[in-house]
Amino acid sequence: MKEFNIYNKKYKRFFAFGCSFTGYKWPTWADIIHNEMKYIEYYNYGVGGAGNLQIMAKLSQANNKFKFNQDDLIAVMFTSFNREDRWVNGNWISLGNIYNQREYSEEWVMKFADPTGYIIRDLSLIDMMSNYIKSLSSDSIVLTSYPLDDSLENIIGSFDTNIVQQINKNYSSLIKSIPIYRGLKEDLMNRQLGFIYKNERGEQFHDTHPTPTEHLKYMRASGFVLESTADLYADTKTKELLSLSKMNDIINIRPVSLSEHQDNRL
Repeated sequence: MKEFNIYNKKYKRFFAFGCSFTGYKWPTWADIIHNEMKYIEYYNYGVGGAGNLQIMAKLSQANNKFKFNQDDLIAVMFTSFNREDRWVNGNWISLGNIYNQREYSEEWVMKFADPTGYIIRDLSLIDMMSNYIKSLSSDSIVLTSYPLDDSLENIIGSFDTNIVQQINKNYSSLIKSIPIYRGLKEDLMNRQLGFIYKNERGEQFHDTHPTPTEHLKYMRASGFVLESTADLYADTKTKELLSLSKMNDIINIRPVSLSEHQDNRL
């Protein structure tokens, strides 16, 4: 397993890209990295519900804007398949799983949401992004929040098994090269992640996004070399989070990155 030692070099800027597992209401793996290098410029372009197409667009646009160089650390966490990314009327529509949303009608989903098509699209995007990142002079970290091989085997809906097996064969080296948050899928399925709070109507809700401590656990399982300061930060933020009873109380728990002071729609 490849190790990620963020202390090996003194960086000047840190850029993170991904979905809600990268940028959320409380600190994520990206914020833990930033806390270990808190005095450098930090740009977090993680967006809840974003798919790999939007992640690719933000990565490309950020590079063209900021001109990534050898003093930068670039980290990308690819997300799950089955997502629809569209830029409409000045903003990205970021809905997450196409099979669990209210923007697209059931008829549209039945006609256009093809699981095999999502596999073809997203592995192509991940392949292109991986090679794009390798071409940069910057140091980089490439992760995925969901096992790519599991997405191939258990993606929602029916699909052509022969085609998927061929895709799996074609991209086998890519799939094996990207570390996953080991055990994440099982914890998600068993609803062992996150915390329980009450929404604005007083209804109890279980948010299964990993807490900072859970993020740290999966970071170490994925090859990150982290000092005790990371444990202190993650545990402190998790205790602060779990002390709250309502989602609206979650303020000032996560750091605000420089990208949020700019137009983060692009």
